[in-house]
Amino acid sequence: MQLVLYVGSVVLVPFGIIWGWRYLRQPFTKSKIVGSITIIITIISTIIITIYSINLINDVQRQVNEGIEKQLRNVGY
Repeated sequence: MQLVLYVGSVVLVPFGIIWGWRYLRQPFTKSKIVGSITIIITIISTIIITIYSINLINDVQRQVNEGIEKQLRNVGY
């Protein structure tokens, strides 16, 4: 069950916070540990996805700019 929770935290990033919070609110120590790990995995996944998205957007922007500059050079501007 923990493995499903951890994988779900990576695949469905925002839900990991909700699931982790539910485990943190339980009175058992093991549940609190599982909740903490779930939230940490979610935060790490969010950071990685954000970095990847920013790099992807920058690469696309660079390619578009290079294409526009190439077209302008071909037209004679």
